[in-house]
Amino acid sequence: MDNRWVGLGASALLVAVISGCGDDAVGTDSASSSGGETTTSSSSSGTATTTGPGTTSTATGTDSASESTTTTTTTTTTTTTTTTSTTGPMPACGDGSVDPGEECDDGAANGPGMACKGDCTANVCGDGDQGPAEECDNGDQNADNGACTTACKNAACGDGLVGPGEGCDDGNQVDDDECTNACKLASCGDGILNMGEACDDGNADDTDACTTNCTLPACGDGFVQMGAGEACDVGVDNSDHGACTLTCQAATCGDGLIYNEGDGAEECDDANAVDDDACTNGCVLPTCDDQAKNGGESDVDCGGPCDACALGEGCENDSDCAPNKCDANVCYYPASCAEVLALDPPAQTGDYMIDPDGPVGEAPFMARCDMDSDGGGWTLVGSQVNGDGRKWNSLAVHTDVSIFGALGSYTTADYKNVGWTTLAAQDLMIRSEEYAVAWTDNLLVDKTFGAWIAGAYNMNACSQTFLGGTPTYSEVLSDAQVKLFDVVVRALDSNCSCFPGCNENALVSFVFPNCCWTGGLGNTPAGQATWSTHDHSLPKITTLNPQACNPANYPCNPASSWIANGLCYDTSCKTLYASVWVR
Repeated sequence: MDNRWVGLGASALLVAVISGCGDDAVGTDSASSSGGETTTSSSSSGTATTTGPGTTSTATGTDSASESTTTTTTTTTTTTTTTTSTTGPMPACGDGSVDPGEECDDGAANGPGMACKGDCTANVCGDGDQGPAEECDNGDQNADNGACTTACKNAACGDGLVGPGEGCDDGNQVDDDECTNACKLASCGDGILNMGEACDDGNADDTDACTTNCTLPACGDGFVQMGAGEACDVGVDNSDHGACTLTCQAATCGDGLIYNEGDGAEECDDANAVDDDACTNGCVLPTCDDQAKNGGESDVDCGGPCDACALGEGCENDSDCAPNKCDANVCYYPASCAEVLALDPPAQTGDYMIDPDGPVGEAPFMARCDMDSDGGGWTLVGSQVNGDGRKWNSLAVHTDVSIFGALGSYTTADYKNVGWTTLAAQDLMIRSEEYAVAWTDNLLVDKTFGAWIAGAYNMNACSQTFLGGTPTYSEVLSDAQVKLFDVVVRALDSNCSCFPGCNENALVSFVFPNCCWTGGLGNTPAGQATWSTHDHSLPKITTLNPQACNPANYPCNPASSWIANGLCYDTSCKTLYASVWVR
């Protein structure tokens, strides 16, 4: 800021007029001046006037008198101040200046416990921040009956407010009125029940039926009042998860409260004496290795939430036994590959233990399961293999419970398991090393394959009745080749007698040449010599040459198709094996 001083000068003007009274002479004036004063003297009679800045004196006298006039000159100085405004930082809380929107701003002195808080709001009682003039401040917990009053004063006996631990507080220092200076009811402890007392037993025992504050025992007061039924009391530390409950009872297993604080080790507490439910009688959660049946298990440490139970162990449903099944509340083998797949949908093609007739029938056996063809669930019950001798050469072997061969070699040697006559099924599949055909529309009508053959076999006549129709599932074959297949049991051989007669026919026929014989499972044991040396006559795919025909002319099938060129007598035109699968 620049200051400029302007000095204002002052001049003094002295005018003296001297006139003589009755005298023509005019005297000579003599004047002297020093600094700001001017003095005029006259020796002649008359009037003299002296004028200075701010002062004027006039003297009148004779010429024998001497007059002195003093003039004071005053100099006035004027100072002019110029203010220049400069733009600085934006206003902010903490800059020491109370800006719009701020209640206060003490700059660096802002902060917790200060008159002005860190957000430039005034520290006031009730804001939870103890200010310089406050003894305490518990925010919205301030209360006139609490540790910090609504005036932000520490509760104290004599403040006129009944605070924690006080029986009264009348705010005076009179010790002999209804409330003592110790803030106790005046008569508490005198053994007489007075106004304001809940009890008074005249003693200093806090564990009996009346406390020293003349209040009734209360759970949570920190005193164990056994007469009031309390077993413990740790005051504010009482907890339904601690050693002393909120009802002042010692925590125990079976009280319905989970004691898991401090030294507590309970995991559960269902307040009952049932040891095999979701919480044991030891107040621990059941596990799958606690050697007990509990927690939803169907047997000891298995079933329910645990791993599946083994065969013979208890169960409630199939999931308790997977991949086996629950039969009469006992885990047992599935009846078929279809049941294996139903119990365990991800099951893959392979070998599985099954028992078609259950615990009371034939022994369970290892079965080959096809979990892929037409949705899976197929069980292998037997196979007929050419070149290994004859085993399938009678009606009996096709219908009884005899078994032979080995599962692992069913494609190279004759094989039959008990499922042939014990596994009731609906669908039938014939599979060779070249192709497969299947009837999936309940051809077997819920019978075993052996029983179905026995039921369809007419002891008194050869059959021209087609039972299956065109297969509903096939692999490798063309549509025209699939139409060559159908099913006839003990089919007519037009140039000789039927199974087990004299010529070239099968017990269960699937294909029909345009002349005479049939081809399928169980070749006739008699008749043409080379034909009778092998078990089946399922033709190779190269032999399946479709030809249209009239279904009215047997052996033309209902699909109007038969094989154009007849089958050969030896095995050169036949597949290596024909395996039988049911579902």
